[in-house]
Amino acid sequence: MRAPLKLALVLLVVAAAAVGAWYGWQARDSGSELRYRLAKVERGPMAAVVAASGTLNALTTVQVSSPVPGQVKEIHADFNTPVKQGEALARIDPAAFELRVNQARADLEAAREQLQALQAQAKANAAQLRAALAAAKQRESLLRRAQADLERTVIRAPADGTVILRNVDAGQTVAAGPQAPVLFSIAQDLREMQIEAAIDAADAGRLRAGMPASFAVDAFPRRSFEGEVRRIRKPPDTVIIAVRNPDLALLPGMTANVRIVVEERAAALKVPNAALRWRPGEAAAPAASPNPRSRERRGTVHVLEDGRPKAVQVSLGLNDGSSTEILESPLAEGSMVVIGLAGSTSDARGASR
Repeated sequence: MRAPLKLALVLLVVAAAAVGAWYGWQARDSGSELRYRLAKVERGPMAAVVAASGTLNALTTVQVSSPVPGQVKEIHADFNTPVKQGEALARIDPAAFELRVNQARADLEAAREQLQALQAQAKANAAQLRAALAAAKQRESLLRRAQADLERTVIRAPADGTVILRNVDAGQTVAAGPQAPVLFSIAQDLREMQIEAAIDAADAGRLRAGMPASFAVDAFPRRSFEGEVRRIRKPPDTVIIAVRNPDLALLPGMTANVRIVVEERAAALKVPNAALRWRPGEAAAPAASPNPRSRERRGTVHVLEDGRPKAVQVSLGLNDGSSTEILESPLAEGSMVVIGLAGSTSDARGASR
């Protein structure tokens, strides 16, 4: 039993050596030298941006509730309807309120008749006259209140604008008071809007009011819109971007994908981030990319000298997520730097093409 076991072990060792030799041959060229993937040091524009996503909103939005309870009888406005101040949006069934007005008017007439009857009596009691007069005034007040409630059954627009929310249908019963639901939302002047976008805390410190911003919305995939940073809220970290909407193409509620340029170069000397990640002996670059917000100012790239990688220290500048600016370095435009080994697909991530 020992002889077959030894033979099996020998065969296993030979097979492992053969596999290792095959992989070693694959990594070398005809001259037994490792093959490297190279990228060129280039000069060109660069920009560091903060990306965020937010929602378009009107600068001022007025919420409208019902001033009186009841059943909605008529709807006069819908989504995207332009309205003027005082224009009817909906109407509560006025039947019950008309009855109250009629009852209050009848009570007032009765009170006035009683007052007139007392005043016609030569020997009327002064106290009775005062009581009758007070009763008449009270009935007048109740009538005015009933008439006001009847007028409020017509729900009117409190300002000029565009209806962006209708949360009620005819036949629906609505409440009034502090807990009354919002029936309509009116956005005032959609020619001026804003985006409220959440950002990382680290990015908030890089932004300043007045920075230009661009954004896109799904409704117009081939169109780019412009805006400007208005202010940064902390906390939570939110950037407010002012937007002009002269053609009224943008509507409240649209999702905007925003890019804010925080720094840019017209002609920067730059290398792919993969060159900064690669180290000798690594078959592939690490998965993590350099952090564009990192304040590290030094880095290392490798060039080939006599077929072998040689480390070169470089001073780093702007990082746009795929390339990094080289501020001080013996490298010149057109130099070739190592970004990985030939045959590796992951080591060239971030290389310029």
